[in-house]
Amino acid sequence: MPWLRFELAGALVMSGRLGEAELQTQATVEVPHLTRQDSDALYRLGLVYLSRNLLEQSAEQFRRLVRLNAADGRGPGRVALAWILAASEDPEVRNATAALELGEGGREPLLLCARALAQAELGSTQLALRSARRALGEARKREDLLLLGIADDILSRLNLGEAFQQSGEDMADLLTGDWHGDLGHNDRVGGAEPGALRRARRSESEVERKGGEP
Repeated sequence: MPWLRFELAGALVMSGRLGEAELQTQATVEVPHLTRQDSDALYRLGLVYLSRNLLEQSAEQFRRLVRLNAADGRGPGRVALAWILAASEDPEVRNATAALELGEGGREPLLLCARALAQAELGSTQLALRSARRALGEARKREDLLLLGIADDILSRLNLGEAFQQSGEDMADLLTGDWHGDLGHNDRVGGAEPGALRRARRSESEVERKGGEP
């Protein structure tokens, strides 16, 4: 059961035992498909790496999630990976071209935000402003105050010619979503279903009700 190994790997990462965590993920490399439970656990593992500012390891988990789970095509793995590649404060991790490709055709607010940041980094300021406005509109329609604030901040910075970048810890907080109470990373990242996961699933449900693509 891959999800058990992913959960164990997450606990090992939080304990600083990175080599042992890697062994757990390597034991699942031959798995051809991920179940929903596997996907959720792999997403959480990506967040754990991200919360420890291990950006390359985090991105690799999300790449695998997108690669192995076709149903994640417009889901949380794609959103998380695009955000890391577009918003990371580490220039060695940022990849505007790849982030732009991941954001192609998406309507999830954070995916549009990632697209805006990637377009800005590639010098397409007007396209970036358009994407940021779309992100703002989508967040407003969904009444998502967290993403509404992010999109508004990005739009303001684009208008001022300023960059928007985040640390791994800040990205993990954002991708984990809104939580109640004063929780530490252990609880926030490894416990309940991440907010980005809930938002992406809500988006998929809306598409299914409408009977078509987003």
